[in-house]
Amino acid sequence: MPRSHDQERRKWPRFTLRIFGSYNTCSIALDMVTMVDCSLYDVSRGGARIQLRPIKKIVPDVEVGQRIHFKDFLSQGFKPLSGLVGTVQWCDPASKSFGVRFDEPVDEEVVKALS
Repeated sequence: MPRSHDQERRKWPRFTLRIFGSYNTCSIALDMVTMVDCSLYDVSRGGARIQLRPIKKIVPDVEVGQRIHFKDFLSQGFKPLSGLVGTVQWCDPASKSFGVRFDEPVDEEVVKALS
């Protein structure tokens, strides 16, 4: 999990999402062939906290420095995030959660609409 001093390094505030359950589910590509389902927990213009969803299947571990690509979202509200690319900054293998820094900042209005 990120430490409290990591918060100070963030360029933009992180917002807890108001959409929970299966509605915050997305598919990401961990490489060119490995697609996994995830839940988004919070998001900022510069990144997000994500948890892998190992529902009825084994999911690979995520590693710091790994590149990910956001593909499909269950909820229409998340569609503006489709196609984003980012790099894993931290990961917690026990909870299957990790933080991603986006390559390009997300539009502020998109982030506000999700929080």
